[in-house]
Formats: sequence, C-alpha cells, structure tokens
Amino acid sequence: MTVVIGALLRSARSIFHAEVLQGAQMHATKRGVTLRPFETLVSEPNIADLRLLDGVLVIANSVSDTLLHLLYTHAVPTLLVAHRLPDLPIPRCVVDNIQGMESLANHVLAECNRRMPVFLRGLFAQHDGRQRELAFRQVLANLRINLPESHFLRGDFNPRLAVESLRAFLATGNLFDAVLSADYAMALAALGVLQESGLRVPEQVMLACFGDSPEVRAAGITAAAVYVPDLGKCAVENLLCLIEGTPIPAEITLPTVLHKRRSTCS
Repeated sequence: MTVVIGALLRSARSIFHAEVLQGAQMHATKRGVTLRPFETLVSEPNIADLRLLDGVLVIANSVSDTLLHLLYTHAVPTLLVAHRLPDLPIPRCVVDNIQGMESLANHVLAECNRRMPVFLRGLFAQHDGRQRELAFRQVLANLRINLPESHFLRGDFNPRLAVESLRAFLATGNLFDAVLSADYAMALAALGVLQESGLRVPEQVMLACFGDSPEVRAAGITAAAVYVPDLGKCAVENLLCLIEGTPIPAEITLPTVLHKRRSTCS
C-alpha cells in the first residue's frame, strides 16, 4: 500500500516554499511515496483530513500553532521544515542560520571592513528570521559596532516591503556602506533600489544575503546558502523514518556555504 504524506505550505508562489516542495516531491517520487500539497494561505486543512494521511511535513510557519498541537495530540507523524515550536517535541529539518549569518556578516564587516551596514530583517516571529537577526547582532557585538536601530529595516521576507523600507531609509540621507539581507528575494529587490538610486555595488554599497538562487548568482551577489530543495529531501526521508517507527534526531541541521561574489570584496 502506497504511503501518502501531506506537505503543508503557505503558497506555491512563495519561492522558498516552492523549492522545498520541489525537493520533497522529487525524493518522495524516488521513494515511491505519494506527496499531497496543501496550500494554507487562504485556509488551513482540517485535522480530520490530515489524520487520514500517513504523515505530514510542515514548511516554515505555514500553519497555526493550534493545528500543530492537534497534529501532535492525535499522534500524526509530523516533521517541521525551517520552523520550531519550543513547547512541542516535533522533529525538524533546519538550515544552520547561526553559522550562515555569522560567516556572511564577518565577511562583509571584518574582511571587507564595512562599518555602517543596513540589515533587511525577516520575520522575527519565525524561526529563520529570528535566528539570522540574532546572529547578525552577535557579530556586531563581537566587532564592537554600535549600529543604530534605524539601520534595521523591516522586510518580513517580502521583497515589496523591503523595497519600501530601503527607499524610505535612503530618503533620510543616513550614511551606510553595505546591505545585508535575511533572504535572497529581498536582496534582489534591494539591488534594484540601489541601482535606481545611482549607488555603485560594491564600490559604494556592498550587498550580501542569506540564501541563493540562479538570479542571485547571475547578479553576482555574495550569499550564504544551503541548497533549498535539500530541506525537502531531508523532510521526506526523516518523516518516513517517523512513519516506520525509526527514531530520528530532534533537529537535523543542514550547513551553509559562503559564496563570495562581486557584490562584496570577494
């Protein structure tokens, strides 16, 4: 009998969610497993429907904590991707946000000697966004850089919001010499703003981000990244272990690699 697992994602139009789903689908096919996507942007699936599945993987913060508690209460084999719920022992596949952001920030601030960066924030309530910002702040503290809070710009992993925030910051006339972004989609949007403002990258403003994509590589943006579809592969493989009753670690962490490109002092 074919194993059927659900993949809960906010929207297939989200680049990150779509790439995780792609990796999950490819590995599910390889393992002879049926994967059924559920987009949750409009509404969450019913717990009664999810209980009919052999297991569920949840990408980032795609569903409410209430639904995660119900999955746990009803003993539905569940695995989180790029997410963590402190009060529930649900296993997870995550990116090493600390290592990745530390390597990225140290490269720009220490190796490239930039001292007035702007940071495009993710969602602080979300696991990746929170860890990346805290890691960035720790590097600032280690290098004794006292960065004004006005240099921490709201982005929420939303390129349009990142554009608005960066344009508003430029309008203030405050000095800055680098932009570090909590994800690659915001970095690509930021590059457009810098170019339309006549700022030269990297001579006047360096640009670096967490996460990578073909567009980021083509633009020559320095990035700390894991291959995102590998998160989907990790999720499916470990969820199958849960379904079979095989113990797995509470957290499976995928390391990042720093790709130095022409947007910094590579």
